[in-house]
Amino acid sequence: TMGLLLGYATRVLFNSETFADRVAASLADPGVSSLIADRITDGLIQQERDLTAFAPLIKATVRSLISSEPFRGIVRRAARISHQATMSGRSQKLLLQLTDVGLILQSALSTNPELAKKIPSQFSAVIGELEEAPVGKIGVDFMRAARRFRLSSVGLLIFGVTLSIIGISFSPARRTTLIRFGVSLAIIGLLLRITVRFGGVVLAAFADDPAIGQAMAGFWHAFLSDFMIWALVLGGIGLVLVAAVNSLFEQVKIIDISRAVWRWFFEPTTRKWHRSLRGAILLMLGGFLILAPGATLTVITSLSGLVILFIGLKELFRLLL
Repeated sequence: TMGLLLGYATRVLFNSETFADRVAASLADPGVSSLIADRITDGLIQQERDLTAFAPLIKATVRSLISSEPFRGIVRRAARISHQATMSGRSQKLLLQLTDVGLILQSALSTNPELAKKIPSQFSAVIGELEEAPVGKIGVDFMRAARRFRLSSVGLLIFGVTLSIIGISFSPARRTTLIRFGVSLAIIGLLLRITVRFGGVVLAAFADDPAIGQAMAGFWHAFLSDFMIWALVLGGIGLVLVAAVNSLFEQVKIIDISRAVWRWFFEPTTRKWHRSLRGAILLMLGGFLILAPGATLTVITSLSGLVILFIGLKELFRLLL
């Protein structure tokens, strides 16, 4: 798992070109574009107070510009320069400062010559820095340290596979160990998928400024959306392994497990800790269904999908055997 995470981070976070491309791609998110439009407009008005009355028009113009290729080029260049400076240690902050914004604004406002003349051609805007986000400084320090001391992701993958083979070989109950190993991979894959899907929403909830929180959710999606496939591959490997072993030895019986789960939740019991734990779990599940029905249904659907995939794989393995 660590090899998988490091491999993705090396590809997306530690590479300046890819990092810049992801930042530019995040402009398609409404939260990111809204924050950038607000920051550029506020910075321009602070520099030229005469433009205060034109704030709505300038903000609308900036929002229309954000999707254009020239503006994305400016963002891509600023992100690349900032990333290189931060990773090399020349800068202690990962910030996004856009230059030549004034020239693009002048061109966009050419239909209103009087207003276009008031825009400074050398205007540049600081859009924000990663430290503004929750645990942003920790994230920058981690990226710098991980890049400096990173191990080979391929080496970690080989090391993990080797340890797994050794553990299974020396296990007194190899079939049970194989089942647990496959189930662990499937659960890790599912947890990674849920983290990618809802991590941005959780991060946004901890932001002091709602606008920054929405923008961070947009950045999260732009940087980690592709990792969903990596997580599914990891979980799929575990699922195939469990189905293969179960087809040979019938170690996992879905019907028996479902009956045991039903009894644990709904049959009367005299054990107080059992009742307390059951009540707490049902309260949390009910609360999530009420407060976040979409997220809860996504998790339940993912779990159901894993079970259905497992049954299908088991049947195919039985047919092959």
